[in-house]
Amino acid sequence: MPDDAKNLFQITWEAEPPLAIVSLAEPRRAGGDDAQFIIHALEGRLDERRDQALGVLSDAASLSSVDAAWRSAWLAFFRRRPGRVRVSIFNANGVVRSVIQMYALGAGVPARAFASEQAARAWLCAPPPIGDNQKLGLLTESTATVAHGRHHL
Repeated sequence: MPDDAKNLFQITWEAEPPLAIVSLAEPRRAGGDDAQFIIHALEGRLDERRDQALGVLSDAASLSSVDAAWRSAWLAFFRRRPGRVRVSIFNANGVVRSVIQMYALGAGVPARAFASEQAARAWLCAPPPIGDNQKLGLLTESTATVAHGRHHL
């Protein structure tokens, strides 16, 4: 694993509720090696916790974009660990928010983007949505109403 991923991504842990807090030390476009660094840490914690779910709270203020290798690595991770991890991102730019929305809806990944850390934390601590509401629950706060309206056109 490249040292720059280890040096740029910081992960801290909160016990209750179980959260991994991910942040980036400086502006960067994230790639597959970056995703693997974070995923490796998450898998270690999930293995320790057995059947308990884990929330990932990510401050994306310094994340400029993500590449295909990043998305592929995360998709493989979510397929290996279905129902075990939810990702909540805040401070993301428009490009990253759009990628999150499309990826979450298209791949069925439990992820959502928020404007604030407080809203991101609240979503992680709430019970996961059930049934049809789950698709709407994966949209960002700012676009949920618009996207829902378009769905019915």
